[in-house]
Amino acid sequence: YLRKGDFIMSESFASKTYEDFFLENTLKVNKTVEIILIYATLIPFVFCIGTLTKLWDIPYSYCLFMLIYEVIASIICLILNRNPKYTRITMYYGVIAVSVFVGILAYRGIIRLSISYALGTIISCMYYNRRLTITTCLVNYIVSVGISYFQSFGKDGVVYGLYPNSICHSDGCWAYN
Repeated sequence: YLRKGDFIMSESFASKTYEDFFLENTLKVNKTVEIILIYATLIPFVFCIGTLTKLWDIPYSYCLFMLIYEVIASIICLILNRNPKYTRITMYYGVIAVSVFVGILAYRGIIRLSISYALGTIISCMYYNRRLTITTCLVNYIVSVGISYFQSFGKDGVVYGLYPNSICHSDGCWAYN
C-alpha cells in the first residue's frame, strides 16, 4: 500500500508523491467522464434516426428530453473541468450525471435497469476513491428505485406479496381465489 510521501513511477513523471498521482488520475478520469458526457449527446440523434427508419420506436419528445439533459450535463461538466479548484466537485458531478443519464435510458426500457446501477459504480472505481464509490452506489440505488417507481405508473400487473392472487389496475386492486 502507498503512504503519504511515498514515491511511485508513472509514464508522465519519473517520480511523484502519493498525492500527485491521485490528483493526476482524478484529472484524467474527470476528462474521460467529460468526453463520455459529450459523446452521449449523440445518442438522442441516433434514436431519432432509428425511429425514422423504423428500427425502433422511441418517442421524439423522449429523445428531446434526453438531448436537453445531456447538453446541460455536458456544459456543466465542461465548466467545472476548466477550473482546477472544482476537481472534487467535478468528480462527483460527472459520475452522478452519467448514472442519471443511464437511468433515463433505463426508464423507457432502452437498456436494462441493472446496467444503470452498474455503470456509474464502474466509472467511480477508476478514481480509486472509496467515498466516491460508496456515494455512487447510493445514488445509483436511489435512481434505480426511482425508475422502478415511475415505471409502475399506469401499468396493470400482478402484485406479489401478502396476497399473491391480487391484480392491480389504475383504478384499484382486487383479490381473487
